[in-house]
Amino acid sequence: MTTKTATIDDTEPLELSETALRILPTHQKECLDEVRRFESVAEYNALVRAVETQAANFAKMPKLYATDGKPNSQRKVLLHYFFGGCDWWLLERSEDGAELYGYCKIHEAEFGYVTLHELTTTRVNPVYGIELDFHWKPQPLSRVIHALAE
Repeated sequence: MTTKTATIDDTEPLELSETALRILPTHQKECLDEVRRFESVAEYNALVRAVETQAANFAKMPKLYATDGKPNSQRKVLLHYFFGGCDWWLLERSEDGAELYGYCKIHEAEFGYVTLHELTTTRVNPVYGIELDFHWKPQPLSRVIHALAE
């Protein structure tokens, strides 16, 4: 039996979708531009594919209040942003995607709202800011809360 493997054409750089550009923090866009200019097309495209996976998760995010009353084991964390010891695990979004709801840990862990604008534009200096976790895999909120308790 012969198995076919899909080939990836990395001869041309991929373009980010509108959704990917929207959820990607400004400083990470700048870093991605640097990778495009100075690294291999394959390396750049691998990062683009990772961001596009997160954009697809954003698109699947339930609307605000859709998971109210459900147990945390049934509420999926679809996106994760972080900076230093701060984390935002996102569960729901407004119709236009501008407002997000989730579980965050800044000083202490709590549920709350944050805007996409805050997550994508906040910087602590010209280089560092809140980052989108390119490698996040959706998982139940109960797993995140359990990991924090350890």
